[in-house]
Amino acid sequence: MATGAAPVPLADEPATRVDDAGAGWLALKRGKLVRSVISGGEALIQCYHDRIRETVKSGLASSRAAELHEQIGTALEAEGCSGPAQLAEHFHRCRNLEKARRYARLAGHAARTGLAFARAARWYGLAFELSLGTDPEKKSLRVDLAEALENAGHARQAADQYLVAATEEADAAAALDYRRRAAGQLLGSAHTDDGLAV
Repeated sequence: MATGAAPVPLADEPATRVDDAGAGWLALKRGKLVRSVISGGEALIQCYHDRIRETVKSGLASSRAAELHEQIGTALEAEGCSGPAQLAEHFHRCRNLEKARRYARLAGHAARTGLAFARAARWYGLAFELSLGTDPEKKSLRVDLAEALENAGHARQAADQYLVAATEEADAAAALDYRRRAAGQLLGSAHTDDGLAV
């Protein structure tokens, strides 16, 4: 729980159980180390305070932390109750790059749908960074990243991505469109000389 950046689902309230897990949960709760919260009608468990989370995380060896992230990510994935951002975070931290890339892209899509463009750019950027050069989706990921940066108001970075997309694009009409979009971003953000040069 301390390795996670967000609360994790709690299927059964351990405090109602009479076994060792229930007793352990009660001890943690009484010691104000953990707490349960309700969000969207779902019971979640989280550290009581960020300082507790940071103290526990600092005491973990990196290999053990990666192992815990993998276990949490696998469990959350099996439950099907977590969003792609949480899964991407756990799989990235345990170095499962294939799953991290897939869930980062899904998290980007979800953030874009929710009009959270800065968050979308972060997730698309991570998915792009984790993609191999031979990945057939890498070009479309670059465009997703450019559009998210554009919508988030990061005109210069969006223009840079559009320009690279134009050089990678085999279709002349699509390449021209990417250059046009790059020029628009540059001209609209006071990079006039660069915009005119495109």
